[in-house]
Amino acid sequence: MPIKASIYCSSSDTIDEKYFEEAAKCGQILARHGVECYTGGGNNGLMYALEKSVIGNGGSCIGIIPQFMIDFGWLYDGLSKIIVVETMAERKAILRHNADIFIVLAGGIGTLDELFDTLVTIQFKKSASPIVIVNTGGFYDDLLRMLDKISSENFLPHSQRNMWQAIESVEYLPQIIERLKNNSPHTEACK
Repeated sequence: MPIKASIYCSSSDTIDEKYFEEAAKCGQILARHGVECYTGGGNNGLMYALEKSVIGNGGSCIGIIPQFMIDFGWLYDGLSKIIVVETMAERKAILRHNADIFIVLAGGIGTLDELFDTLVTIQFKKSASPIVIVNTGGFYDDLLRMLDKISSENFLPHSQRNMWQAIESVEYLPQIIERLKNNSPHTEACK
């Protein structure tokens, strides 16, 4: 049975090329390691770059997309499978439910919403899947400092600090995938 990854990332087309390169590299790595990918199903930004890379490298990519986004023409129709939902809440629930691992690439408010929604889900023990924050070029440095502050000032129990790990590049994903395949804990960040 393949590992299933939900990937959260930007749908913007107007961001630096380094983020597109990282998304494409992520898709390639996931496909080569037989990871079944779940995305928002869009045809824009990093989401699209990742989806095209997964499919182009022989992998499986399932898109979960609300009908209103299809009506706007935002669906990437080259996906392995498309699941149409009515609301963003349904989309997030399916992304959370299907994941053995969550991978967070650079993104905006929607990506942060998905990340924090998933953190709360894990905090209340509704999931035990690891969250991997890919800190491309230091994109998430400030967020990671804020999460550390939340923990150090006891707004988050120290025992829950291991809900996420940060990596500098998707190049570290193969190690994490292998640990998942071997059911090893994910408490150490790869840097």
